[in-house]
Amino acid sequence: MFNGKTRKDARGPISSDMTVAGAVAVALLAAPSSAGAQEAREAGPRMLEEIVVTAQKREQRLQDVPVSISALTSELLQDSGVVGVQDLAQLAPGLIIAETIGRQTTVASIRGVAPFGFADETVVMMIDGYTSGFQRSGNNATLLELERVEILRGPQATLYGRNAIGGVINYITRRPENEFRGSLRADVGTRGNYVVQGSMSGPVMRDVLYGGVALGYRESGGFMDNDATGERNVNDQQDVNARGTLRFTPIDALEANLTFDYNEADDAAGDPSYAYQDRYFGVTPPTLVQVGTGAVDFNRFERRIAQRDTGGFEREESTIVLNVAYQFSGATLTSITGTSNQETSVSFPFNRLPSAPFLADVQWDVESWSQELRLTSRGDGPLQWLLGAYYFDNSRDRQLFLVTGAGSSRAQWTTDDVTNQSLFANVDYAFTDRVSLKVGLRYDDEERELTDRVRNRRGKSDAQEWLPSVSLSYRPRDTLHVYGTVSRGYHAGGPNELGSVAAGAPPTYEPEYLTNYEIGAKGSMPDAAFSYEVAVFYMDWEDQQIFTAFDFFNRYIINAGQSEIMGLEVSGTWLPIEHLTLTASFSYLDAEYKEFFAPLDVAPFGLDPDLSGNNLVYSSEFSGTLSAQYVAPLGAGGWSTRLRADLSYVGERPFDTLGLFIADAYTLVDLYAGVQNERYEVGLFANNAFDEDFLTGGILPSAGGFPPLATVGKPSQFGVRAKVSF
Repeated sequence: MFNGKTRKDARGPISSDMTVAGAVAVALLAAPSSAGAQEAREAGPRMLEEIVVTAQKREQRLQDVPVSISALTSELLQDSGVVGVQDLAQLAPGLIIAETIGRQTTVASIRGVAPFGFADETVVMMIDGYTSGFQRSGNNATLLELERVEILRGPQATLYGRNAIGGVINYITRRPENEFRGSLRADVGTRGNYVVQGSMSGPVMRDVLYGGVALGYRESGGFMDNDATGERNVNDQQDVNARGTLRFTPIDALEANLTFDYNEADDAAGDPSYAYQDRYFGVTPPTLVQVGTGAVDFNRFERRIAQRDTGGFEREESTIVLNVAYQFSGATLTSITGTSNQETSVSFPFNRLPSAPFLADVQWDVESWSQELRLTSRGDGPLQWLLGAYYFDNSRDRQLFLVTGAGSSRAQWTTDDVTNQSLFANVDYAFTDRVSLKVGLRYDDEERELTDRVRNRRGKSDAQEWLPSVSLSYRPRDTLHVYGTVSRGYHAGGPNELGSVAAGAPPTYEPEYLTNYEIGAKGSMPDAAFSYEVAVFYMDWEDQQIFTAFDFFNRYIINAGQSEIMGLEVSGTWLPIEHLTLTASFSYLDAEYKEFFAPLDVAPFGLDPDLSGNNLVYSSEFSGTLSAQYVAPLGAGGWSTRLRADLSYVGERPFDTLGLFIADAYTLVDLYAGVQNERYEVGLFANNAFDEDFLTGGILPSAGGFPPLATVGKPSQFGVRAKVSF
């Protein structure tokens, strides 16, 4: 009733997915037909599925949304075999999932926009329209029983509010319906890797009440060896996921959906990062000056660590979302109420050396709830509008303990309370059948209070922001949408930790702002199974927040300078012959600090504090994906064979603002071959089939004797996958 669906459309193929070269896609904007289109007609109807999304908080065809967006359907997620959030980067252009020091710091970066250190995320994670606002929330979740994942690129503050300056990742859960359905999947792989997922849903009271449940377990056997203890595969990981859903439709005009999510991550090593000091300097970590002279080759690493005690990482997170929609004659009233709780414990050797004097044990307890109300117009008239209000409350309690053989002592204890209230509106007016204008505006009012419970001191900050967006759309024909968009977002400021303030850090840091200028085109070839999307953008990033530190205990954020980001994104899907689907993407990014002066971090090491001209952290100049899937019948019995290959490329990218830690480019290839029918599937898979060595994140050496660290990507994995649907 209100749920976005995937369907075929006789007007022509529509999709979000990918083509490999920008020049090819641009040339296609004016071409009415091609050799591929002629082949499609001769081979018979091969229609791409039209995808309906809710990225603009109303149902729209993907082609009609004036935003660069990837929509990953449930079918694509299942076919590609992705399990965790980290796997999404292999399917979406411009998205990088980085792990700096293990899964505790998993972070999403879009178009080179990423947070520093432990700052709040710049890509907002949403579950059915709700975000917990947690630091790193949802970044370790398993992709379980989803209708689709929508990845929006660029600032989305008008509709999504605070912190959405890099983009938004929307998880839309699959809703139970009148038809009973269920599935069970099991993966058994090398290196001790296992995946088990099961789900079932159906009517409790036909046409009125529906329910569903999904469960998942994932285990990764690890691949890092510990030289200090002789243990092997010490970085094993376990995940438990559960989802329950209830859907209530007592009358045609009313629908209520209740979703409960529980995620648990349990890693045997709290900081499974490779440290470089033993290769080059024995037990003495290299200095930053030595790194600057090239004494450390960061891309020469091994899958091993040297720690007497590897600590551990545990996170439990539960989320409840109630989504209620009521249809009036001319509008729909929607209420989204959400609440979340997250408990995190991570411990690791203080200096990552075998002779670590103590363990650092960090405990987080985070609670959040929010309420959104919005009224959205209905009907097909030229004027479409949306009015909304939002309230958000978040409390984060953080404690740092130092653990030695004699016991533990609490070194830090802070509580961070955030409240945000917003009003927002969107108006979309079609002047003609071909030209329309969309204007949006949001007002955000945020207050933040940081309490240092050790020193019994408080710091406060507040901000009031106006967040506009404007989009102009032109449709020269039914199968082509050309748009231009200007949008502005902000990443909230706040008080610095009061211990750092006492050591000389500024009391507060201001919000940072990002303005995006984008032109793009989405279209398809008439009567052919081909669709494409092209976006060219320029982003101005002002008052950037830079995470820095005097030492391990005194961390703070400053506003330092300005950056400019410009780039090109091209994607497309093509069905060249019957049974074969090709998707591809290409992303070019030029992301530099234009004004960045950092004397506190750099001057003590004798390096130039003017960092202007350096590339942004995690920004890769070139990246891309290429996928091919072939499904053909085997004969009688409804069986078919499915062959699939997914390739993703990420170019060189810096892991630090100094530009000293540059990670090499890498290419990952995933392969699958299996047989299937309507109920059963069995096949063989190879993830990272060619055992590519690559890094997902890293840190330079710092004060206090800390060595440079790097998180190593997962090696190859081979296995068997089986699935049954009922």
